[in-house]
Amino acid sequence: MVSLVPFEEEDVELIYNWRQSDLTSSLMSGSLDFVSLNEMKEQIKQDKTRYVGVKTNTGRKIGFISWHEVKTQGNYQIGGTIGDPSIWDEGYGVEATKLIMDYLFHFKNAHRLQFITGLYNIRTIGMLMKHTTQIEGILRDYYFLDGKYHDAVICSVLRDEYYEYYEENPEFYYNIFDPKTLEETKAKFKRYYENQRSLFSNLGV
Repeated sequence: MVSLVPFEEEDVELIYNWRQSDLTSSLMSGSLDFVSLNEMKEQIKQDKTRYVGVKTNTGRKIGFISWHEVKTQGNYQIGGTIGDPSIWDEGYGVEATKLIMDYLFHFKNAHRLQFITGLYNIRTIGMLMKHTTQIEGILRDYYFLDGKYHDAVICSVLRDEYYEYYEENPEFYYNIFDPKTLEETKAKFKRYYENQRSLFSNLGV
């Protein structure tokens, strides 16, 4: 469906154009910053975050995936987006995320991968809940959008958990959880989160 390709200088213009959409920009960064194309190029050049492009089998570049090492060796944070909202429900982002996780675990000897996303990002939340990640906590009032603060969730997956999941679920690409409404996602997330909290309660912490 998609492949990851080296990030070229001209790809910065694609990201810049995608961020002109308020919806795409807010899901990408949790903000609506106004920066010029040259400023964005300089930011990416100076940043320690690495990028790869997401390309369809027909050769169209539709998004990017980013990652950077956090604090201790072997720990990475993953981000990214599919730029065109009209293809958000077609599984491209899920497959691209799977590919970068494969890369980091197989070739960078990653031990732990983490994701931070706003609770308003229903597609990403749905994907993370369905597959290998464990919820580590809620970041209260983490993003500021549309005149109010929004919580975010931080999730992670460890190397052993990742390999165990895909050994038991070879149908991964064909059984993707993709909620259609915000309320449905919130309800599922609440039940999932309460279950996670109960595990800690049972340990007396």
